[in-house]
Amino acid sequence: MAERLAAVFATAWMCVLIVLVAQGNPALLTDPFGALIKDVCLIACAYTVWVLSPEKSRHRE
Repeated sequence: MAERLAAVFATAWMCVLIVLVAQGNPALLTDPFGALIKDVCLIACAYTVWVLSPEKSRHRE
């Protein structure tokens, strides 16, 4: 549960930061080394944590 909560929290803040960066400097969205591509990679990592973290129902036996 803690892993999933951390992944959701981090992903939500990354999305907020993407919007803030886009408002300040929209050119960074198309830059191959800009904020958007780095955040997409981090969101993919958060998705991996979400998928691989055990659910509570799996531990009940």
